[in-house]
Amino acid sequence: MIISGKVQGVGFRATTRKIATELGLKGLVRNLRNGNVEVFCEGNKEKINELATRLRNLERTSLGVRPSVDSMNVAYEGEPGYSEAWKPYSGFNIDY
Repeated sequence: MIISGKVQGVGFRATTRKIATELGLKGLVRNLRNGNVEVFCEGNKEKINELATRLRNLERTSLGVRPSVDSMNVAYEGEPGYSEAWKPYSGFNIDY
């Protein structure tokens, strides 16, 4: 997933990790230099869709800030835009 909007400096990565962990997903989340956030996750497609929905509709992050998701591009394995995880992970990790 590539997420754009007001998603950096607002606790978005920590909130993503919290929700993904609740859903039993594994993966990574990181800030990109262009201001976007990238999420790589592994798990049931329904759970990944639920993560995407919950992130789109966030009222507040873990910092108590309201993020603003302008767009979200979700690409599943085998689809255009999909890429492998950029580093090894266990559980769901924030890449600082």
